[in-house]
Amino acid sequence: MNVFTLDFVATPETIDELGHVNNAIWVQWLQKIATSHWDAVAPEAHKAAYIWVVVRHEIDYLRALGPGQAVTGHTWVAEKASGAKFDRYTEFHNAAGQVHLRAKTSWALLDKASGRPLRVTDAIMAPFHQSADGWRAMTPGDLDAVDRIAAHVHVDFPEPIAVFANRQALFPKGSFVFQQGDQILGYMLAHPWPSDRPSPDLGVVLERLPPAQSLYLHDIALLPEARGTGAGDAAVDLLISLAREQDLPHIWLTAVGGADHYWRKKGFRRVGQDMPYGEGSMVMDRMIDAI
Repeated sequence: MNVFTLDFVATPETIDELGHVNNAIWVQWLQKIATSHWDAVAPEAHKAAYIWVVVRHEIDYLRALGPGQAVTGHTWVAEKASGAKFDRYTEFHNAAGQVHLRAKTSWALLDKASGRPLRVTDAIMAPFHQSADGWRAMTPGDLDAVDRIAAHVHVDFPEPIAVFANRQALFPKGSFVFQQGDQILGYMLAHPWPSDRPSPDLGVVLERLPPAQSLYLHDIALLPEARGTGAGDAAVDLLISLAREQDLPHIWLTAVGGADHYWRKKGFRRVGQDMPYGEGSMVMDRMIDAI
């Protein structure tokens, strides 16, 4: 899956009488990011031969965007087309990872010369699904794969798929999957959480994230196939970058199953004597300034 991103800023001409970006502007931005994705990945021959038109928009307006504020659009397309149509999914996130708008748009493929509908072939879809190997942003379309990985890796600490969906929705900026080719081999979920409060209980869906001065690593899981890829080191780098971006001075986690040996090598230290998930589990912490 290829997740394409594009930045948008609420300039004066996008603001309506209510003091925020007008709904019609959001629709224009949906079209802008979709066409930019096509322009970025499609072969020149495809761009010369085909054109796309919108058939249907389904839009959830979740948060207003005020003058001068910025969002990043994230867009991806469904795995399969249906005849001349395919579905595109788009979310706009602010710097804190909050979602302002979520949309599903159905696009139809036309022959540019005749204007007639054409079947969307695998060759036309392929550029949308090519993705560089490594960590990337998690999308709702990845949740089934995340659930399968969790069931394989965390046999003793199971959580329902609703928890993964909840964390991804609350803090998309801290939600990642590790991909090699067309296979998702791991995931990571992190979000702000106060270090002076216990970590959320396993299986609990949160209504909101409280104000926090630290980044909590809720979960990371990698399949055996990810060994030797550098996924673990890259994940730590991601966490550090995310904490710095969010101005959070330290990262903390609950290590289980002997993972504390790995985290010690990455500069984490045990904090207190609590064992949140039973014998052998421990809370660990690392200051960003010490990295």
